[in-house]
Amino acid sequence: METYIVDRFEQDKAVIEASEEGGAIRFFTLERAILPADTREGDVLVQAGETWQRDIAATQARRQRTRELLARLTKNKPTE
Repeated sequence: METYIVDRFEQDKAVIEASEEGGAIRFFTLERAILPADTREGDVLVQAGETWQRDIAATQARRQRTRELLARLTKNKPTE
């Protein structure tokens, strides 16, 4: 199954990261206007026919994993 994540916005375009589990990562652009109005960088998207929807549960889980990783990395960081 392919996963789609909003990498960034560039003016009226959204740069999307697409990846297969264990596979290569590719990037493509979409018109920002075809995404839900509340779409943010880092959101996980699901394609439903010609439309795109935010996967709120997957986005929250991804953000939580990122917070946990950052906490582990900064916990072990030596202080100057």
